[in-house]
Amino acid sequence: MNLKIAVFLLMSAAGGYMVPGCSQKLIEYKCMKRQKEVPEESRYLSLYKGACAIFSMLGLGACACMDSSWPALILVAAIWMTGLVVFLVDLQIRMIANETVIVLFVFGLCFRILTGGIHSLPNSILTALGVLVIWMIAGFLLGSHQFGAGDVKLCVVIGFLFGYPDVIFPMFVMTATLFVFCLYSLILHRMTRKSIFPMGPFVIIGMLAGFPYLLYRMM
Repeated sequence: MNLKIAVFLLMSAAGGYMVPGCSQKLIEYKCMKRQKEVPEESRYLSLYKGACAIFSMLGLGACACMDSSWPALILVAAIWMTGLVVFLVDLQIRMIANETVIVLFVFGLCFRILTGGIHSLPNSILTALGVLVIWMIAGFLLGSHQFGAGDVKLCVVIGFLFGYPDVIFPMFVMTATLFVFCLYSLILHRMTRKSIFPMGPFVIIGMLAGFPYLLYRMM
């Protein structure tokens, strides 16, 4: 392991460790803004900190093995940490904050320009529009109440970030994990066909899994 990867691993672990605290602050801000009761700090906060630190170190370490460019890795890490914030916030209060979606879009735009140049943006825009159309069709067939606006905006931003055909992989991972979760929950009678649950975590799982794949494709 070279020094650059070692330093990046330490930075990734430190960033991941701070994510749950940032998520808690965002939860408090959004609840106060909407005049809702602020939930108590999760008793699992310490567990979340350790899990995010380890997960970030492993995942971003895999990314570092694919791309040794510091600017690209810093942007990937920023997107990764923001994604984890989205994951934890949606998991706890079932809300995808617009602020996090905007941050993901800005970092995603910078990442696309850095790695693919300005000429990669038309592909990103068309892919984002394609993802939006797919969600609109899904909402028409399944009922728009099944999806939140935040879920749609998040997927559109991920479509922009990855572009076609790379967006297929994170979307496949998202769909596969969602299917396994629903099947498992239905079998154990922990949910019914009418149950509502946060989709943001599954979208983020797809996005995070897609980064090592995306960087590998760019090698």
